[in-house]
Amino acid sequence: MKRWCAGLFCVIVLVVLGGCHRAPTAPTDPGAPARVVRVAPAKLLTGDLGRLSTHLDLTATGCLRLDAPDEDLLFDLEPELWELGKPRSLGAARSRVRGPGEVSFSVREAHDSKGGRAYRLVAAVAAPSGQGTSHSYTVAVPEVSDMTQMSRAVDLAGPRELAEGESVPVWAFVVRTDGRMDGAPLDEAVKKARWALVVKARWERSENR
Repeated sequence: MKRWCAGLFCVIVLVVLGGCHRAPTAPTDPGAPARVVRVAPAKLLTGDLGRLSTHLDLTATGCLRLDAPDEDLLFDLEPELWELGKPRSLGAARSRVRGPGEVSFSVREAHDSKGGRAYRLVAAVAAPSGQGTSHSYTVAVPEVSDMTQMSRAVDLAGPRELAEGESVPVWAFVVRTDGRMDGAPLDEAVKKARWALVVKARWERSENR
């Protein structure tokens, strides 16, 4: 048993150090203005590594490639709980980034302080060296019968350029109770959800603070 646990721990370490797996991305339009910060969808656990999700009790995972210039920037992650199309802020978490990096997300079932149903959202920002910051939120969610609940993680449809100060949804975990789970894009999927955990991203130059 100890040998099996040690082996699983080593695999988890390799996953964390290896970071996200880049998804195919479309080339940048040569006629577009010079980009400053660019986010692109990726996968945290792919192939055989996807089997780890069950062992780690993960309900959903997500990942982004972060393409930023070689200067200090302030990067904010702003999670929200959406219920029937209405958002409620869960607070913002700030990280300092410089150059390319990765942003990863995970969701697992938990309980709030009163024993009610909740989900634990973890968001982490990491540099290629592996150094970075992580933030966690335990969110009480609406009580929904498991018999009618369907859920999925929703990524960005493709790469996205972020203007300074612009707050953009970049990942979501959505739950529906109408018996349908289509492949709607992120914004539309959130609006159709019974409830959803949505993560927005924004950035600004440090000298502007």
